[in-house]
Amino acid sequence: MRRIVITWLFVAALVSGLYAQSGEVNLIAHRGGVVDEYTDENSVAAVRKAADQGYYMVELDVRLTKDSVLVVHHDRDLVRFFNVDKKLNDLFWEEVSVYETANGHRMQKLEAMLQLCRKEGLQVMIDFKIEGKQPAVFEEVYSLLKTYELDTEALIIPSEKATDYFRGRIKLSCTRAQVEAYQKRNDYSAAHYYLFTNPSVEDYQWAVRNNIQVVGAINYQKGIEEGYEELASELKDLGVKYVQLDSQFARFFK
Repeated sequence: MRRIVITWLFVAALVSGLYAQSGEVNLIAHRGGVVDEYTDENSVAAVRKAADQGYYMVELDVRLTKDSVLVVHHDRDLVRFFNVDKKLNDLFWEEVSVYETANGHRMQKLEAMLQLCRKEGLQVMIDFKIEGKQPAVFEEVYSLLKTYELDTEALIIPSEKATDYFRGRIKLSCTRAQVEAYQKRNDYSAAHYYLFTNPSVEDYQWAVRNNIQVVGAINYQKGIEEGYEELASELKDLGVKYVQLDSQFARFFK
């Protein structure tokens, strides 16, 4: 009986890592984790499901409340999930924190979500949706990433005003043209950037030659129902090792 239990535990551990390990592709869960009809974007449940299914990283959408509390939420307003026709930056945290979705999700502070990711063994991609030059906010985000030891492998999609602050601290998303422009800087390092695109063969080979991390993306586009599996095959055939995707497409990487 003991041998059977040990074997079952081994198989369970193997299955839980299927997505992350299959084909050596590291999956990044778009919109804060594994999202389905029972699990909302950027929710605690979505992050936990991503961990259970062996994802490498989750993307967290970061915004500010009126009283400058860093929260994880994608939209400018609260209509889509909370059915509240108000903009997030017009609301204080105490107001926002009491709203609940049909699935029982309440908006979370960034710190709480980073703490959860750290606990669940997930790395983070930050989609920085905060406008303007706000050094104190930039510093707070970076400090939180360091506090939870997530800064080393973190990726960021920065705003234009946040780019210079995070350069050299957190790896920045770029197009090839942007990287080529940055290569002319005196402080250029390939470790400061990643190519966030579905690359052509030539672009992928260029990135490899220049030691640039490549992150592909498979995100659902309204009105487009086909072509996602073919895109997944193309990324795998190229050798792309990191793919950000909506969880419904993870099956292509089993």
